[in-house]
Amino acid sequence: MNQRRSVAAKTHCPEPVDVAALRKKWGMTQMEFEVKLCISVDTLRLWERGDRTPHEPALALLHVVAKEPQAVLRA
Repeated sequence: MNQRRSVAAKTHCPEPVDVAALRKKWGMTQMEFEVKLCISVDTLRLWERGDRTPHEPALALLHVVAKEPQAVLRA
């Protein structure tokens, strides 16, 4: 007989990122940002307008971009 146990899980939700400010800090156009990070320009525009917010995987990437941009570009 299988018994189910509750397991406490800790989740981490990264803080929001101002995508437009991050892109401008890099001095990139939306098209350049799209090419460097493989994020569609349509998605980028939705994020920058505030119509949508990045989901956790994209948000994690954006945090790395904000803190270690050269590492992201090398990868």
